[in-house]
Amino acid sequence: MCGRRGGEGKSFLLAPLRHTFGEDVFEPPKDKAGTRFPLLGLETKRVALLDEWSFLVEHGVSLNTQLVWMEGKPVPIVRPQNSSLYEGHLMYKG
Repeated sequence: MCGRRGGEGKSFLLAPLRHTFGEDVFEPPKDKAGTRFPLLGLETKRVALLDEWSFLVEHGVSLNTQLVWMEGKPVPIVRPQNSSLYEGHLMYKG
């Protein structure tokens, strides 16, 4: 779902997903730190909600990765390697 100018009512239609799926909804982080690892956590979610998303690289996700994701192909999820919590990167196939 997309619109040209905004205010078309997309958020109104997407908002119930947050209540329906609860913790299973992935929303990209909106803070500056989230741009380094914008897809972190996607691998554990059932629904990805990209409300007010635009295909700008400023979100931290390359245009190539976004296009591959929108095609339904596996997407790399980059994870921090300087932490004992993560080992390697993941390929999201959901």
